[in-house]
Amino acid sequence: KFNFSSVNQFHNSRLKHAKGIVYNSVQDKFVAVYGDYGTDQGKSFVAQVATNPLSTPTTGSHTTWESDNAFDFNISYDPVNDYVVIATYSRDNGNHGVIFVGQVNGTSVSYGSGNSYGSSKVRNNVVYDSYDNNFKLVYQDSNPQIKTFTLDSSGVVTFDNSSQEQLANVSVGNDNQSPT
Repeated sequence: KFNFSSVNQFHNSRLKHAKGIVYNSVQDKFVAVYGDYGTDQGKSFVAQVATNPLSTPTTGSHTTWESDNAFDFNISYDPVNDYVVIATYSRDNGNHGVIFVGQVNGTSVSYGSGNSYGSSKVRNNVVYDSYDNNFKLVYQDSNPQIKTFTLDSSGVVTFDNSSQEQLANVSVGNDNQSPT
């Protein structure tokens, strides 16, 4: 139960583009990501829920994971290796799709430099598959694609290049048009 007795402001500017939150079940914390309107950066912070439901959560400092035009991103969590994963379009990394792996320590989170998965990847979505202990990455290339990757205990991303699949070979119509 969350009991917010007053407004708990985590940011004093407008948010831009995507926002997301994921629960870190190993450490009983939340990691939130957002696009900062003022700086155009992708940022995140950790919130630890208070043991007393009348107390406010403890939040850490805001960490930058993308320094230029953060948008079109999604966050997931690996409970086996205790990492958060952000899939994003990254202008800072040559306009490529990039996976950022973050490690939570206390109320802070730190990220590596990013792992590119190709050019101009947009509409990113990443989910953790607990059955196969891997991630499914869905993104838009010329057509929607799905790719599988794993993390090791050090947070290293390994893409399964044999798993990449094109999800559709059609364009979806609009304005009362049928799919073609």
